[in-house]
Amino acid sequence: MLRPVCLSVLLCFLLPCTGQDATFIKHVGFVPVFSKEALQLHQAVKLADGTPVTIDRLRFYVSQITLHGQGRTSFVDPACHLIDAEIPSSLEVALMVPQGIHVDSISFLLGIDSLTNVSGAFGGDLDPTKGMYWAWNSGYINWKLEGTCTKCETLKNQFEFHLGGYLPPYFNAQRIGFAVPAQGPIAIDVDVAAFLERAKPGERCAIMSPSKEAVELARVAASVFSIADHD
Repeated sequence: MLRPVCLSVLLCFLLPCTGQDATFIKHVGFVPVFSKEALQLHQAVKLADGTPVTIDRLRFYVSQITLHGQGRTSFVDPACHLIDAEIPSSLEVALMVPQGIHVDSISFLLGIDSLTNVSGAFGGDLDPTKGMYWAWNSGYINWKLEGTCTKCETLKNQFEFHLGGYLPPYFNAQRIGFAVPAQGPIAIDVDVAAFLERAKPGERCAIMSPSKEAVELARVAASVFSIADHD
């Protein structure tokens, strides 16, 4: 049996360790929008030139979420997250962040890195049954946008933009970063209208494999992310 004095000394060693390991939850939310309005799936909307479109599916991978502070890396999330506009719970990522870190910016990869791709298919958000995996030699689909556009001369006017690829010269994942407030949750808009304005579904209605065109559109996809300002 420990004497009281010995127990007190033991607690002095244990308690500081507990404090150092303390964490808090930092919420990072992704907000699909069409122009400035919340994205409504399966509903007709119009592009800037009046072209009617319908968005039926929006999915994309976010990985290597990194919090930075004062020019240093403060925290790196090792997980890959599948964001799916049809599943509200997937739109928010909860990061278990160490207490006391300084945060002034965030960066992440839109897509899956090459190492994960060559390691084969996984479970969870990387499970092939999620519909975001092509094959071992093509890897994961980083960005999937599907819908209809009256200018698409395809079956039922459908368009499909499946962007991916991890081998040169068609490495597809894109690094994105922003300055963020030091406190509170981080909300990031994803503007589908801005993507379609530049993707021009009337001119190209399907990208379904790694290619130069897919890399160009991946850069476009990365450009439609921005820090939300809904005040």
